[in-house]
Amino acid sequence: MRLEAKDRMNPELICVATVKSIKPNGDLLIHFDGWSDGYDYWCKPDSTDIHPAMWCNKHNKKVTPPKGHVGNFLWNTYLHDPDINPAPAHIFTELQLGVAPSGNRNQLRLFRVGMRLEAKDRANPALICVATITDINDNKLLIHFDGWSNRYDYWCDPDTVDIHPIGWCASKGIHLQPPHGRHGRFTWEVYLQEVGAERVPDEAFTPAQRQ
Repeated sequence: MRLEAKDRMNPELICVATVKSIKPNGDLLIHFDGWSDGYDYWCKPDSTDIHPAMWCNKHNKKVTPPKGHVGNFLWNTYLHDPDINPAPAHIFTELQLGVAPSGNRNQLRLFRVGMRLEAKDRANPALICVATITDINDNKLLIHFDGWSNRYDYWCDPDTVDIHPIGWCASKGIHLQPPHGRHGRFTWEVYLQEVGAERVPDEAFTPAQRQ
């Protein structure tokens, strides 16, 4: 079965993929068409790393075609091969289809790409850093640390306690890591003016994220 799947080594990429194998417990082995098996990974059938064919097109995203594909990639053309069948849409959850559960729709709409916030560095959990929302996809936020390589970026749910409103560190007496390469005293007010950015509104955060 063909579908679209996130490249976990490059999370910004969503690729044409195949369900290569299914375990008795339902776990799926995802293989990227045209690529080495070394990039394969196992996932749960309800993982938000996978989506039905044509999901990217419906959500204004670019799907990465099979390796070696020349020209514009079209699912309709690719599926003309009788040996290639799409995974049926009914097997996907609302989250995989890109429909936000009613419980977090109001919260999610308050986040916008380019907004700033404070976020935990998951590679160094003791650090809380100046961060930016650089993408919103599949009801998740892509967190980027200002001034750092995007290899440290990570996707998270909007209600994760790894993110906080601006001023959270100051209210807790915790040192906020400034953007990489920035020297001297850091203040959010000055920084937001310099970069011309908005803060994520406080009401976008849950009580747990504000505590």
